[in-house]
This record gives sequence, structure tokens and C-alpha cells, in this order.
Amino acid sequence: MNRTPQTVAALIWNQEHDGGHPSRLGDRGEKWQPGQEMIGDLKPDVVLRQEMTHSANWNGRLKFESENLLGHRVFLASPTPESPNATGITINPDLFDVHAEQNHTTLMWHPIKQLTVTLRGCPLPLHLASFHLCCFDPLTRATEAQRLTMLAQTGMRALIGGDCNSYPLRWNSALPLPDWDQVTDLSFRTRRTLGRDEQGRWISDTEPDRILTSAGYTDCAQHAADHLDQPNALAATAGHRKPGQGGPQRIDRAYTAGGLHEAIESVEVLDSPEVLELSDHAPVLVRFGYEHLTALLSTGAARRPG
Repeated sequence: MNRTPQTVAALIWNQEHDGGHPSRLGDRGEKWQPGQEMIGDLKPDVVLRQEMTHSANWNGRLKFESENLLGHRVFLASPTPESPNATGITINPDLFDVHAEQNHTTLMWHPIKQLTVTLRGCPLPLHLASFHLCCFDPLTRATEAQRLTMLAQTGMRALIGGDCNSYPLRWNSALPLPDWDQVTDLSFRTRRTLGRDEQGRWISDTEPDRILTSAGYTDCAQHAADHLDQPNALAATAGHRKPGQGGPQRIDRAYTAGGLHEAIESVEVLDSPEVLELSDHAPVLVRFGYEHLTALLSTGAARRPG
């Protein structure tokens, strides 16, 4: 690297079907190139992707095109027989060294893609994971979240992110949970709730968030709102086009474990009309202070500005 960066940026994005279905074999969807250009303009160091539907096809053509466009290394999970929408991670090779690559598939609807990396010059490993929790079954989502708790064990440091297909345990009046009695898509209501309570009210599925935060993860956006005076970090990421499913909600989230939340400088939901034209999910951009992150991945203690 020619200079020391000021921040380390991580982007979490579910681009619907990898930018769209190609009109012919070997081609790309019409939104793939604009999506890559948006990522390139943001210059993230880590991208936790969902629905990389076509990136492994045609001998990995889109994977290699993405590497050439972004200057990143791209790591893909394999799709499952039930769903072609693979997860993946791209990283800046000037900043990170890769030491291990794993796919977690047992009992998963979509595989969890995991990398073990080190920030250049830092001895402590950082675990990265991209996930896409099950769209149809709360019990499967809970199992998938339980699998992710393994990266929050004592002494481990992790950054995970993805499409939770469920709701945050904490919510506010600016973005309340869906009013399920007003939701017209009854199949969706069944998939996103845990039945009714004793008063007959539908219970929104917040269980994955409860599992992750009780295991020691910090919701990056909630941290930014609570401690960095960034309430817009809690903006909705999906549902903008689906009023029959309860409207916009914050279902795409990033979490850290091992104290990495101390290095967060900002969390931004990129929800401009131009960006929302590229997918039905808004990207989430998390920026970490480079010096703080370096300290956490060197000694485990954050370096506070003097």
C-alpha cells in the first residue's frame, strides 16, 4: 500500500439475483454493471454479498470480471439444490491476507460464507461471514443464527452481515414493526411471524437478532444510533416496493463481535432512488477507524484519539 488508510469500509448488500437474469447464456443482468460501478465508487475494503446468483456460472465469468473491475478477491459459496442465490465475500487484497475459507451448509437454506483474514500487519485473526437467512421458516433462521454465534466465542473477533429476513429486537416509532393485521400477503405474514400471543396479536420474528445479540454481537447500526448520534443508521433497507408485506423494514444488518464495535465511525444506509433502482435491498456501509481497528486486531484494545 502506498499510504495508510483513514478508515476500513465494509459494505453489506443483497443485489437482487446478481443484477438480474441474463437475457442469453454467458451474458449478465442489466443491473450487474451499474451495481459493480456503485461498489467501485464506494471503494469498500470488504463486501458481504447475498444473491450472487450468476457469479459462478460460465466458468466464473462474472466472478473474474468483478475481481478485475474492483481490484478485489472474490470468494463464493456454492449454491444449494434448492436455491441458486449464493452468498459471497470480496476483500481488498492490499489490506487483508486470507488464511482460511469455509462454507457452512448443514441445516442452512443458503450457505454461510466465511473467511478468516488478518488486517495487514496485525496478528489477531478476523472472521468475516456473509449470510442470507431463510426466507420461509423462522426455525431455520434461528438455526442459522445459532451457527453464526460460533464466531462470537470468547477471544474471537468477527464482522458478519447479510439479509436477516426478520426484524430487529429493538425498534422505534420512526420504523415500527409491521402491523400484521394490515398485511395483505398472508403467506408472507406466516413466514415472518411466530404465531399469535395470548391477546391474539401476531408476533414478529425478531429471534435471529435476539440470538446474535445475546451471544455477544453488536448490531452496528444500533450502536451508531445509540453512541454516535447517527439515527439514520436505523433506516429501512428493504420492503420499499412491497406495501402488502408491511412496508419498509431494516432487515439487512451488520454485526461485530470481540469489541470491534469500538472502532465503528459511521453506518449509512444507501437508500437513494438511484441505488434502489439497482436492487430491492439498500446497501449498508459500515466504516471503521483504521487506527482503532488496527489496535483491536493487534492487542485487543482500542486506541482512543488523544
